[in-house]
Amino acid sequence: MSTIKSSPYLYVLQHEIQSLREHMHQIAHEKKNLTDPDVVRISQLLDEKLNLHHKVLTSH
Repeated sequence: MSTIKSSPYLYVLQHEIQSLREHMHQIAHEKKNLTDPDVVRISQLLDEKLNLHHKVLTSH
């Protein structure tokens, strides 16, 4: 029996987190501004995904 911790859902969530991190770093580097609206928007989305990841891991 598969648990949520080893499920495809968690794998996809981890992949999304990694992709968002890479994208945020790329945009921040290109714009040379950590407070650029695009960087902030991606950072906020990343925060949401990280919070969800934490919730999934601690609730099961």
